[in-house]
Amino acid sequence: MSSSPLQAGKIKIIKQHYEDLESRKADLEAIIKATERFHSANANNPLSFGLTPEMYKYLQKAIKKDAS
Repeated sequence: MSSSPLQAGKIKIIKQHYEDLESRKADLEAIIKATERFHSANANNPLSFGLTPEMYKYLQKAIKKDAS
């Protein structure tokens, strides 16, 4: 099946958007993991908002489950 130049251009744009989203997803996952590590190591930090490391892990699992 061949595509027209217009379709090929649209497919290229969609592919680029998808790759950008994948990259942002990887960035967000890295931020989540870094935040979890920080709060696990600094459970009594005032930035913890009263959440324990276990609660952060629970929230992370819930976010991942909701995202899939």
